[in-house]
This record gives sequence, structure tokens and C-alpha cells, in this order.
Amino acid sequence: MSDKELVLSNGVKMPIIGFGTFQHTPLTVTESLVAAVKAGYRHIDTCSEFKNEPAVGRAIRQLIKKGVVKREELFITTKISINRITHGSLENNLRISLRRLHLKYVDLYLVHIPTTFDNPKGTIYPIVDVWRQLDALYKKKLTRAIGGSNWRMEHLEKATSLGITPIHVAQIEFHLSFIQHAYWIICSAAKVCLISYDTLGLPGRFHFSQLTGVYSPWKQLPSEVDHPVVIELAKKYNKTPNQILLRFVLDHRVAIIPKSCTNRRIEENINIFDFFITEVELSKLERNKFFKPDHPFYHIVN
Repeated sequence: MSDKELVLSNGVKMPIIGFGTFQHTPLTVTESLVAAVKAGYRHIDTCSEFKNEPAVGRAIRQLIKKGVVKREELFITTKISINRITHGSLENNLRISLRRLHLKYVDLYLVHIPTTFDNPKGTIYPIVDVWRQLDALYKKKLTRAIGGSNWRMEHLEKATSLGITPIHVAQIEFHLSFIQHAYWIICSAAKVCLISYDTLGLPGRFHFSQLTGVYSPWKQLPSEVDHPVVIELAKKYNKTPNQILLRFVLDHRVAIIPKSCTNRRIEENINIFDFFITEVELSKLERNKFFKPDHPFYHIVN
């Protein structure tokens, strides 16, 4: 198995570094995505809630048309919007995303938080219903793999208990300040591959506004790039602190989807296969980590 990819339980190969499009506008995402693919990225992560699927689709179509990349060389992930989960809605939502992306299928379809924010009753749809819908999409070959984003362990367990298509991927917050060890161990044993988002530890994000408009303050805390051990390792390996933080997650065999609008940073984020962090150094980093309290989604982490 290449250190540049993870093999899902169904044999599908997923590049371990992807290009994230969260907070990219339609104006920025096309140019940045083209630069990312030219830099070597083959894994693209988007979501209907990001409001940039059409622009992502245009970029993909442009790259394929110009012969820069073939469709089968790309691994494309999208997610259902957290405010659109209803009984029987997944297939329609996925088909809308496919039209926006100009695709016949995606490589990974995730349900982004198994609840809805704008329903007046705050409905939480049964995981078993959600997973049966995902199973149907997988069997119709509209997606090559399925999974959940921000799912608790009990969500994964309920989906697994159905005995149908297993969970291929779980996308979670995973970084130096928030290493979900128990989640990671259980998923590894169950052959569920993990994708980390916010791999750099949420730099610069000090508040969170829910779709309902509710404002959730978040304490300002030290940035992980200023962590003394991170700086020490950056000097040792002649890398940037960001590259050390990204490599830290890769060395747990967890995929990453960093985002950037600048070509320099896009290239920097993928240029991390020429070194690895030793077991001793990983332990040193974890001993000196700090936990970020007051997370607005505290109720969905384990």
C-alpha cells in the first residue's frame, strides 16, 4: 500500500491528501482547484452547503477537457447539507450534487451531521433510516463509497448493526489539539478510514454562527503553529510548522483535506511525503498538546 493513499474496506483507493473547498467562494475555488490538481492533488472535498459545487464542477470539467487529468484519476467527495436531511431525501440531494459537479458518480458521499438545524422541531432522523438510504445509493453505483461526517461512535455502531453496506469513511475533526484516540482506535479495528478536517487546529476561528443564526462564541486560544515542539520539528526537518501539523496527522494514517487560496500554500501542503515524524517525536507532540474547550459542537464529539 502506497503511503500516498488509503485503501477502503471495499478496495477503493483514496488519496491520503485532498484539496478542501470549505469557505472557498465560487470565484476562488475554480482557480485554486485547477492549481491544486496541477500540483498533484487527486482528492477533492466539497459539500452542498459550501455553495461552490457548480464552480468545483466547472473546474473538474475544464481539467478533464484539457487532458490535465482523467475522471478515473480523481477521488471526489461531496456531502449532503446538514439542513436537508429528511426521510427519503438522500438520492435526490445526491443527484442534484452530481448535476452541479457534471459527474455521473462521486467517489465518496457523506452525510454531514445526522440532524437538521433549520427544522422547527430540531428533528434528528434515525441513523438506521439514513444508512439504508446511503446503502441504496451505493448499490445504485451513484457513489463508490459512503460514510458519515461528524458522527458519534453510537451513530457508526447503529449503522454497522444493520448488516448491510459497511461504513467506509468517517470524516472528523482531528488535529494536534484534538486527537480522538478512542474514535481512531475503534475505526481502525473496524476498517473504517478516517479523514481529518481542520487539521491545522482551526487557526483564526474564534466564533461560530449556526444556520439558525445563533451566535456561539469560542475562546481565542494559542495557535498550534506556535507550539514549541512543532517549531522544533519544523527546524529539524526544514519544513514549515503547517507541514509538521499536516504530517502529524498523516503519520496516524488519517487522510487530510487542507484548503488554501494561494498557489504557494497549495504546493506546500502536499509537499510532505519526503519525511516522517518518529514515534518518539509523535509522543512528544501528544504529551505537550492542549485541548480547546468551549467547542460549539461539543455534543457531537466523543
